[in-house]
Amino acid sequence: MAARYPSRDEYRGSFLPRELQPAQAVKPAEAALSRPVRRKPQKLSRRKRATAVYEPGNLDVRGLAGDRAFQALKRICKARAGNRCERCGSFGKLHVHHRKLLSQGGPDHISNLASLCVFCHAWCHAHVSEAVRAGFIVPSWNDPAERPMHVVGRGSCLLTSDADYAPVEGA
Repeated sequence: MAARYPSRDEYRGSFLPRELQPAQAVKPAEAALSRPVRRKPQKLSRRKRATAVYEPGNLDVRGLAGDRAFQALKRICKARAGNRCERCGSFGKLHVHHRKLLSQGGPDHISNLASLCVFCHAWCHAHVSEAVRAGFIVPSWNDPAERPMHVVGRGSCLLTSDADYAPVEGA
């Protein structure tokens, strides 16, 4: 028998000794099990809705890739960085960070993705103004392909659509 939370009436008398509890507070277990179980509708993640393979331009209306396509993008992004964090250079567990945040309309595009270790990824979201200055977070009005990012060992550079770094002229 599955455990369930007591109703308000059951709870009101539950702190009293059994002989002083109101009679309506005790319900048979069969009545509790006969109620239909309500389940939340299962939400599919935004990546599971589309299942296309990554090709430049094979994005949905919002600029998001499908699940398999995003996995390919993650591998490309990590390979571009040499399986290192682009902020500190460590070989720790890597996250793929959207420079222009998804909540700001950032697309799943290689120039919008940065390979960061767990600690640097947390740092970017905790220190937004410093991350914007370093190029790890791009404001909603900017294009990530035109906004340089400070990469360890390379300095300020642009992330290109062909998964490479381009030096910034005049920097």
